[in-house]
Amino acid sequence: MKLSAPFTPSSLSITTKKLVIPIYQRLFVWGEEQIGNLLRDLHDSYSNDENKDYHLGVITVHEDEEQQWEIVDGQQRLTFLTLLGCELIRACNSESNWNSFIWLDKDKKQLRLFFNGREEDRQDIHYVLCEQKATFKNAAFERFSECFRRFVVKANLCDSLGAFSEYCFKHAAFLVNELPSGYGAEELNLHFEKMNSTGRQLSPLEVVKGKWFATLAARWNRCMNFDKVFTNVPSEGINDNEQGKSLTLKDVFDKNDH
Repeated sequence: MKLSAPFTPSSLSITTKKLVIPIYQRLFVWGEEQIGNLLRDLHDSYSNDENKDYHLGVITVHEDEEQQWEIVDGQQRLTFLTLLGCELIRACNSESNWNSFIWLDKDKKQLRLFFNGREEDRQDIHYVLCEQKATFKNAAFERFSECFRRFVVKANLCDSLGAFSEYCFKHAAFLVNELPSGYGAEELNLHFEKMNSTGRQLSPLEVVKGKWFATLAARWNRCMNFDKVFTNVPSEGINDNEQGKSLTLKDVFDKNDH
């Protein structure tokens, strides 16, 4: 994994980086529970320490020939941040700092988060920002807007929404994992499918296991199960005389009969 330093809407807003949602990605599908949980977590972090980052995890990207970031994993969170910024711009004032994150070029109405092949989603973002008298075409975007309005009332944020907005802009942080430049469309699609087949990202431990110990996966899993004592399987190259001895991980993996 090639991880960046933490990004926030604030640090990303001073760049010209375009965030492209490829056509193979699913739509924004977060429900009320997921939206509400993240809003509350952000508010709790803001209430506990206004100078401490709230970490949103890792966003996986692939930089294309135009130096745009194609989002391989993290679309839901980036869409959440974009919709949150739109609602905060509308709720606070049109000159909010969030404009520099939402708009890549405000004069040309170019959004930073670009939904490839989804004109209706782009229109919905413009609708939220411009307060046009129209209905949402994307029901998930409308659900987010309703959840946000309820959250503001329930959290009693009406008088401090500006400070909360500033906190999210400066401290909603995420890391960026940039995939190798040689990845083509087929490889990116396959990578996306693998990352999302379980509905969660791989943990650092799983990444290490898969990258360096793929042929020793069963033994690795037993070593990492700290609820039980490691026991040898005869085919794995540790003789009976060594059973019961204290072994380091290096000892275990050096006893490889492959």
